This record gives sequence, structure tokens and C-alpha cells, in this order.
Amino acid sequence: MEVVISRFNENLDWIHNFNKDIKISIFNKGRDINLHHIKLENLGRESDTFLRFIVNEYPNFNEYTAFLQGNPFEHIHDVVNIINRHSNDKIVYLSNKILIDENNGCPHHCGLSIESTASQLGVYSEKYTFAAGAQYIVHKDLILSKPIGWWKSALKLHNTPTENYRGNPNMAPWIFERLWINIWNLKV
Repeated sequence: MEVVISRFNENLDWIHNFNKDIKISIFNKGRDINLHHIKLENLGRESDTFLRFIVNEYPNFNEYTAFLQGNPFEHIHDVVNIINRHSNDKIVYLSNKILIDENNGCPHHCGLSIESTASQLGVYSEKYTFAAGAQYIVHKDLILSKPIGWWKSALKLHNTPTENYRGNPNMAPWIFERLWINIWNLKV
């Protein structure tokens, strides 16, 4: 298992509670820390980090990867124990809230234009079930079911600003939050 953490300025003392056999990769978009980390420009929140990790590591993934925010506890309190005890589920939603939104982001983020991005990625549906916080444990087969070119296109699409949310040009992290379950389950 590898844990990928998208950090801004959160305290990461909690990472020392993982089992010793779990690899931890910290992607830091904030102030420097006294832990081994990869420095990234502060763009695109956790979805940018997760997509960059996939593109850069492809196809050399551990059997399972846990994708986390710098403070995962806002979305799931027992995340460390869940990861430490993980068995062999292909996907685990690491969130206390599983929600459903329409193509316009309602009822949770009304005005969010999901349709265009979802169509370009091939994951369009009328409604989007998603784990609040966009945190998951994913088996490598779900990542590798899409070729590297697909992931590169997803990263480029994510980081291409569009006027898709009340005039804000970069709402991709909130759109991708709603698309991850469809992305993980998409076979290309």
C-alpha cells in the first residue's frame, strides 16, 4: 500500500500512525516541512496532486494506493485505521459522506458545470455519486484500466481553466471530486 498525501499547510504528525510497511508519499504545495516530500506548485488542490502522481508513476503502482488530503479527518475520522486494516477491496471510499449531485452541481454546489468535463473524460451520467473530500483507496487495476495517454489528457483537462462556475476559471477540483467514482470504474 502507498499513501499519497496532497498537503498544503496541514500538520502531518498523524502519518506516523500508519503501519511500517505502508509507503507514504507527500506532495507539498505549502510551506516546507521536515519530512521527505515532493514540492509542487499550489494548483488544483488534491485532484491535481492525484493526477500528477498517476501520470508520473504510471505504470509502477503498488497494489493499492490511498489518495488523501493533508487533513483527511475532516471527511473521515478513522482513516488511518481503515488504511492499516485494509484487506482487498478494489475501491474504498474514505469519506463519512457519500453524496449525489446533478450535472449542475446541485444540491451541494449549484452552478458547477460538470457535464463538459465528464463528457470529455467519458464518464458522463445524469447524476454523480461522490465521496466528499475525494479520498479513496484504489487497486492498481482500476488505474491501469486506462492508458497513460488518458491520464495525461485528464491532467491537461483538469489544469485548463474554463469559465465553468460562476465566472471562476478553475473549479476543476470540485468537478473532479464528483467524477472520481466514475473515473475509477471506467475501463478504456
